[in-house]
Amino acid sequence: MSGNRIARALVGVLAGAALGLVELVFLCGAALVRPVPAVRPGVERVLNRLTALERARLAAWFDHDTTGHPRRDGRRYLAVRALFGLLAGYGCAAGLFLGGLFLFGGLWNLAGDRARAVPVHLPGVRLVTSDGVLGVTGGLVVLALTVLGLLAVGVVERRLADHFLGPGTRELMRRRIAELTATRSGVVRAVDDERRRIERDLHDGAQQRLLSVAMDLGRAQTKLDSDPETARRLLAQAHEGAKAAITELRDLARGIHPAILTDQGLEA
Repeated sequence: MSGNRIARALVGVLAGAALGLVELVFLCGAALVRPVPAVRPGVERVLNRLTALERARLAAWFDHDTTGHPRRDGRRYLAVRALFGLLAGYGCAAGLFLGGLFLFGGLWNLAGDRARAVPVHLPGVRLVTSDGVLGVTGGLVVLALTVLGLLAVGVVERRLADHFLGPGTRELMRRRIAELTATRSGVVRAVDDERRRIERDLHDGAQQRLLSVAMDLGRAQTKLDSDPETARRLLAQAHEGAKAAITELRDLARGIHPAILTDQGLEA
């Protein structure tokens, strides 16, 4: 995760904590004045405005655009988001403060040669280190956990927005890709099934008729001198079989290229 992205996520979480406090105060006040019909339009306007601010915050700091989707449940979203935003903001701020305090204190002790030896007893291991090293190590660990917390907060923020406000641009793109992948697989299966159908129709239909025509012509050829009448009958039968085969091939070709494709295009 790049430093720029960490900084953006941190600003987004802290801004979400401040906005969450405003949302929580507003929702508590709205619950108190709900029985008053005159103030309901104003409450709805403020609700819409706060929801728009949340959408803008998600787009600016978490790259999650939901502005193109109608608000589905803004009041419940603000209630859940306000509580989560306050907790997330407090946790991230506390982690930064504590990690920075440990890190600065450890570096200060190491730089001023004021570090004191600290024995560390582990199962089967006994180490002797300094409080400065422990402070730096503890600070780095706390800051790393804070960064992981920022990642988790970003994921939860997007999930809440998708659940209450509608899917974001990335989620819609993911769904569209999944839909196109399924559609492509269906087209491939349909083309394979159609190829097998054409192969079956050619084998069971036109091929059999042409084979019958060839047999009739062969028999007519052998009867041409000895039995002209039978030869003429076989030739007429072969002629009818050839016309039937031509008709089947024409129908099969029309089925390969459906008329609706020519008339209304691929979409139909």
